Amino acid sequence: MHARNRQNVMSSVISSLHLKPYYSRQSTTSQIAPTEDLYSFDVDVAGAEETFEQVCRTYHRIFTALQLPYLQVSGDTGVMGGMRSSEFQALSDRGEDIIQVCKKCGSAWNRELEDQQGTCEDGCDLEEKKSIEIGHGFLLGTKYSEIFKSQYSSTQQGTELCVMGCYGIGVTRLLATMVDVLWQDEVDHLIWPKAFAPFSVQVMSLGKPREERFAKACSLAEKISHCMLTDAETGRPHLLAESDVVVDDRLWWSDAMRLREAEMLGSPYLVIAGKKSGEGLYELQHQPSQEKELLSEDALVQRLTHLLATDQGLLAK
Repeated sequence: MHARNRQNVMSSVISSLHLKPYYSRQSTTSQIAPTEDLYSFDVDVAGAEETFEQVCRTYHRIFTALQLPYLQVSGDTGVMGGMRSSEFQALSDRGEDIIQVCKKCGSAWNRELEDQQGTCEDGCDLEEKKSIEIGHGFLLGTKYSEIFKSQYSSTQQGTELCVMGCYGIGVTRLLATMVDVLWQDEVDHLIWPKAFAPFSVQVMSLGKPREERFAKACSLAEKISHCMLTDAETGRPHLLAESDVVVDDRLWWSDAMRLREAEMLGSPYLVIAGKKSGEGLYELQHQPSQEKELLSEDALVQRLTHLLATDQGLLAK
């Protein structure tokens, strides 16, 4: 849904407050790229500022989980206009933006804001960093509500204009930034954050007899996919999604090639049915530390249950 269409939806009088329509789209403003956008509608500036802070806190959780070095900085409202703008900037030597950061007070802003001042009484000690913008938030005020007549019903004064905010994360830019920032030169491959890895667990068989060890790998993967976790907040038990466990069935490839592919895929945990599988022992590798454990089937499932629960902010049952 285009921004104008969303405004048209909101142009009728509404009585429900603190609305936050969220959507994904293909951006056609400057480049064809998917974005994750959020628009907020509040009854007053105080409510809009509260929503602004709430969304920014959410963005902090997202970018922290993605293990990106980033800063929230003051930005120029630009053509969007409005009352306030915050940018989320990932630190990168390949970045096109320049941000200024005070070493003493921690204040940070885009260098485009020439009149920006820090909070240090005796003057800020500034350093400049290159960065890539990965998220943005605008406190728009009533600029667009007035244009599109986005109103709410007020019991005291009839109808009044909503105070708006808009927020966005560029998905493809975020992905490209993660590749740039998280690439590990020492191991020559990307280490995906656990919150973003395509699979939590990759299971594979190595060595001969191939079919026998592959069967053991499949059986083990089935048991891993039935790890029982308990949500720390709701207390509800649930299974690890089968889609979170992948088995490498490309037995026609060499073992060395498949191990290299497993590293490139970047799953946090790699389980191997190798030469010790005949004794009922399996290897658990942790990425990216390459720490290895040799465990029985039951012990491995129990160990993974604990690790996955910890990674997902969950408690094992």
